[in-house]
Amino acid sequence: LLSAIMSTADSQLLAGAAAISHDLGVDRWFKGREILVSRIAITLLLVVACWIALNIPASIFSRALLAWSSLGAAFGPIVIFRVLGLSPSAAAVLLAMAAGFFTAVWFHFYPNSLSDLVSTELLPGSLLERVGSFLIGLFILSVSHLNVRKE
Repeated sequence: LLSAIMSTADSQLLAGAAAISHDLGVDRWFKGREILVSRIAITLLLVVACWIALNIPASIFSRALLAWSSLGAAFGPIVIFRVLGLSPSAAAVLLAMAAGFFTAVWFHFYPNSLSDLVSTELLPGSLLERVGSFLIGLFILSVSHLNVRKE
């Protein structure tokens, strides 16, 4: 079991580092140092992954819930837009993915962060984490799509 976990973890680190260094084009900024850029990306991902593993609540169910809600918030609005036949710009897609993901994580760790603005009985942290972050990504794509249509 431990071997399977380690195999999956290192594969995910390598895929993430490749996405950062190659897919996002970071290695193009440092010609001749592509391997160094990949190693730095792996190190940064490892530090972030260790921090998350140490700070996320211990139950497997809450970890899975966080993973699915952050994935849904990051990719759900984009899937809805594409199913409806709308083509948002690449910048809007990246911004919506980042905003959806990071707000889902924010509301997971700080469920009462809006308690000064809204009654927490009406909007508990889990609702903000699952629905609020999804709506933020949907809003960003909608606004960008309306701006494109006006031009």
